[in-house]
Amino acid sequence: MFSIFRSALKQPAAAAPCIIKYPRTLSTSITRLSAVDMSSANAKFGSSRLYDVEGWVCVVTGGGTGIGLMIAQAFANNGARVYITGRRPEVLEQAAKTWGKSLLNPRGQIIPVPADVTDKKSIEHLVNEVSKNEKHVDVLVNNAGVSLGTSTVEKGDESAQALKEQLWNEELSDWETVYRTNVISYFFTTAAFLPLLSAAAREGHTGSVINVSSMSGITRTSQHHFKYNVSKAATIHLNTLLAQELRRPGVKVRVNSIAPGIFPSEMTVGESDDKNKSHMEVPPDYGEKKGIPAGRPGRDEDMAQTALYIASNEYLYGQTITIDGAYSPRAPRKKPPSPAPTHAGRRRRLSSSDDETDDVKTPKDLSPLDVPAQKSARPISPLPHRNALKVNLTSAINVRPATPEKKDPVKAPKGSPASVRTTATKASKDW
Repeated sequence: MFSIFRSALKQPAAAAPCIIKYPRTLSTSITRLSAVDMSSANAKFGSSRLYDVEGWVCVVTGGGTGIGLMIAQAFANNGARVYITGRRPEVLEQAAKTWGKSLLNPRGQIIPVPADVTDKKSIEHLVNEVSKNEKHVDVLVNNAGVSLGTSTVEKGDESAQALKEQLWNEELSDWETVYRTNVISYFFTTAAFLPLLSAAAREGHTGSVINVSSMSGITRTSQHHFKYNVSKAATIHLNTLLAQELRRPGVKVRVNSIAPGIFPSEMTVGESDDKNKSHMEVPPDYGEKKGIPAGRPGRDEDMAQTALYIASNEYLYGQTITIDGAYSPRAPRKKPPSPAPTHAGRRRRLSSSDDETDDVKTPKDLSPLDVPAQKSARPISPLPHRNALKVNLTSAINVRPATPEKKDPVKAPKGSPASVRTTATKASKDW
């Protein structure tokens, strides 16, 4: 072994690194070429290149008013042919007539096609109508939605019976209608358009589905309409499942979702004007009353920017983008100070992180979270961290108990209790 070290010491030192000197003319030409490349490379960062949807084909359900019309305008004004669909032909015609004749890009179009996305035959008719003029669809926007009825959840401050009566009076048919429109129609409309969406695939581009869900499917409050919030939560999960399955190599379709907050629409305002637009009054204290730090409802541009981003970003899969003016991540309002850490107090602290329900008026001297502490309850010691617990359990398993000091067994007659105990002890030690 020492001979190996001696031979290694006799090896010559490593040669100095070789420095290659290029001619001055070659260096200059490389510099000039880089400047040209840098200039052309910067062009891809222009907004017209980043959000280029010119010549695309889009389909927007519920595209005659509200958020659907905002999204349709976003694509059409940037050169896309947009098919808007809904159950009211006159509303679609009015939208196309009002907004389709003054588009910024001459290649853009708004084309009305009446359809009911809660009916499979009507969905098939929609696909056939689009197929007559188009060989593919670049973007499908599932936007049609409905909300029926509200519940006065504040009845729970009175009694369980009062809240039971309020919730029990909801109609099963309303739940089914909301779910059929907000969830089931998204599934079947997407399925029907899959061949056209897949046909849009080309180098650097794939067909895209945008599911309009809602921040109501994310928030932890009922907002007085259980059925709508539950349906939108289902929409968000459906979006995740579709994104997983439609990315398969035989399909290659991207799926993402927009979860809007409060935007002016027939759902939030109750009506629209002669231009199919809805308007909301925004007093100075609007943000404080609604719990929206941005201080205002969403605008057309907010929705347009989000839709164009999702459609043009080819690296975006399975995401739900919330645009609600910071309603969702807002900090909970002040809660009463927590009492001593009793069993009841522990339950109260775990639930006190929930947001308060919108527009709920609770008496100042009483909070729904105030639960009388049990006098007989003993303080709870803090639970150890799971890693610490893992270490303790591992130590208990791996470490064997210390072997007791050996002592000479006491001789006893065979068959006596002392003899039996000594034999049992010896057997356990051998084991």
